[in-house]
Amino acid sequence: MKRKFFIVFLFFLLGVATFYFLSLRTIDTLPDKSKVENMSIQIAEKEVRTKDSKMIEEILYDMKSARKTMKSSNNDQPLVQPYITLIFKNFDGNSDTFYFYEMKGKYYIEKPYAGIYKSDQNVEENIQSYFNFLNSH
Repeated sequence: MKRKFFIVFLFFLLGVATFYFLSLRTIDTLPDKSKVENMSIQIAEKEVRTKDSKMIEEILYDMKSARKTMKSSNNDQPLVQPYITLIFKNFDGNSDTFYFYEMKGKYYIEKPYAGIYKSDQNVEENIQSYFNFLNSH
């Protein structure tokens, strides 16, 4: 009886530890905000660009809350439609591309070939509101 209890308790601890450590895995592929020259947001066939460092910083800050999932990114673009494309262009000419989408009621950020991160609806809504603001000006 004690042995059975010990094994069940051990599996329980293992599950709690796994859940805890997975929740700590934050998005680790964000560009350095001081190196970003501009950012573009693409939704459907429309694209807006900004060099506003405050706006770029706010979006990067929002994205930091995303948590790594066990899913891998194996394509240039998500297989899920529709999605929002966010491209950060650095001063050195390099760029970082991220995709935002909703699937089965959950929100995700995907960086091609780097990972898929669980986000929340607020991040996507903020990006949409920045898009609408930039599109109207």
